[in-house]
Amino acid sequence: MASMQIGLIIGAIILSMKKKWNKIRTFLTGTYMLFIGIFIIALSEEFWVMSCGGFIATFGFPFVSIMMKTVVQSVIPAEKLGRVISILGSLSTLTMPIGFILSGFLAKLMDVGTLFLLSSITGIIIVSMIGIFGNLSILEQKQVK
Repeated sequence: MASMQIGLIIGAIILSMKKKWNKIRTFLTGTYMLFIGIFIIALSEEFWVMSCGGFIATFGFPFVSIMMKTVVQSVIPAEKLGRVISILGSLSTLTMPIGFILSGFLAKLMDVGTLFLLSSITGIIIVSMIGIFGNLSILEQKQVK
């Protein structure tokens, strides 16, 4: 779906236009957009609705990706930054096959639309709990010198 690539490009362009962002709010908003897009895809029965969901999901992705990297680089001391980024990359790579196995197993138990729907709802709940109960404001204030 070309709408997904368009959403990704437009999201990145908008993110690059403004230099000062509230990192945590932007990260949470982008994460919500990802899960709302997946939610729309899960409920869609027509291609154009699925395309809109894909656009919304990928529009939010640059906000998540870039803000996470920005927070990591501004919070972690320079002498430890390489190791931390390496560990984050390794954990991300490690979770992919686990996700493939888990989603394959779950897809056998339920249809894929239901799996997408439950995943998006679970993601929205988790992000909401992190936003409400997590002390994320400290990440916005802390800057490594």
